Amino acid sequence: MVDTLTWLLALELFSLASFPLAYRVFSRLPERGWALSKPLGLLLVGLGTWGIGLTHLIVNSRLTVALALAVVLLLSWRAARGRTGEIR
Repeated sequence: MVDTLTWLLALELFSLASFPLAYRVFSRLPERGWALSKPLGLLLVGLGTWGIGLTHLIVNSRLTVALALAVVLLLSWRAARGRTGEIR
């Protein structure tokens, strides 16, 4: 049960981290990308973790996932600059 809740919490975190990107990319959709932020966040963090693991500089661990999430957060922050009022 705890593993399931941890996974759902992580998925929500990935979703919230990628929402500004989804908002910017899918801004013409009625929900402005909210429905696509969950799969986009999972995809971006997963691909980031995989890409970091390919370098063999860091072993795949929670640190690698946190680093990939930090990259997604940085990209989302850049995408949200000047549009925080709209996104809220």
